[in-house]
Amino acid sequence: MIWTLTPNPAIDTTYQVPTLTVGGVHRAAPPRVVAGGKGMNVASVLAQLGVPTTVTGFLGGAAGREFLALLQAMPGADLMTPRFVHTGATTRRTISITDSHGGTIINETGAPVAVQDWDALTEVFNDVRAGDVVAICGSFPPETAPGRLTALIAAIHERGGTVLVDTSGAPLTEAAHAGADVLKPNEAELAAVTGTDDVNAGMAQLLAGGTGLVVCSRGEDGLMAQLAGQEPLTVPALTRTAGNPTGAGDSLVAGLVRGISPDGLAAAKNPDQLRAWLRDGQALAAATVASPIAGRFDADVYARLRA
Repeated sequence: MIWTLTPNPAIDTTYQVPTLTVGGVHRAAPPRVVAGGKGMNVASVLAQLGVPTTVTGFLGGAAGREFLALLQAMPGADLMTPRFVHTGATTRRTISITDSHGGTIINETGAPVAVQDWDALTEVFNDVRAGDVVAICGSFPPETAPGRLTALIAAIHERGGTVLVDTSGAPLTEAAHAGADVLKPNEAELAAVTGTDDVNAGMAQLLAGGTGLVVCSRGEDGLMAQLAGQEPLTVPALTRTAGNPTGAGDSLVAGLVRGISPDGLAAAKNPDQLRAWLRDGQALAAATVASPIAGRFDADVYARLRA
C-alpha cells in the first residue's frame, strides 16, 4: 500500500488567462477548484495510473469540509482512501494563475496545529504494514515543533514501512537526521539546507545523516540521484514541455513511490532499475506540465515520452 501524507493540505484554485499582466485587470472563466497539496497531487497521479493510496493530513473548518467534498468528486476518488485528522486549524487555500508563459502561484501558509492533533496523526500510521511506502510531501503547518517529523518517521519504520520525504528547509534537515529512506529536494532546496551549490556534496551530506537515497530535481538539467554506498547517477532532462509546472515534482514522487512500493529500496541497488524509476517519474512530471491542473497528467504525452 502507498500512503501520502500532506501535513498542510490546501484547496487549490486555478485560473487560466491568455496573458497575465501585473497590475492589470483580467477576466477569466470559472476556475478549476480541487483538493490539493503535494501529497494529494501524488495520490491523484497514482489514481490516474490505477494505483490505490491512503491519503492523510490535517483538515479543519468549513474549508476542510469543502476539501473532503472536492476529494470525493475527484477522478479516481475511489482509489484514494481518506484518513485525515480533523483539527481546529482552518484548511488553507492556494491560487494559481496560468497563461501561455507558465504559472503564477500564491500559497497561504496555513494555521498552527495543536499537539493532540499531531499525536492523532502519528496514531494513524499504526496501520502501516511491512512493505508499505509513505510519501510525506510539502510544507508543514506554522509552529510545528522540532521532532514531530522524526516521530512520524520512527512510527512508520517501526511497522516496516519505507518513507519518502519531499519538503524543504528545517523539515528536510530533520528528515535526513531521522533516517528517511528517500529524500527528494530540488536543487535550490538542497543548497539551502546544506550550504553548498555542489549537488554531489549536498547529496553526500544528506546521506551521511542516514538517508538511503537522495533524488535531486534540477529542472532543465534533469535529475541527480545517489543511493547510500554507491556512485551518483545523472539522468538528463526529457524534452521541454510548455504549460503549468505546478505539481510536476509531485508527479516525479508518484513515479518513485510506484517503483519503490513492491520491494522498498532493494531494487535501487541496480543502477538500471533506479534509472528506470527516475525516467518514469520524469515522464510523469513532463506530462503534468502539459496538463492545466496539478495532480493530473496528459496521458498521451506520458505515453510518448515513455516510448
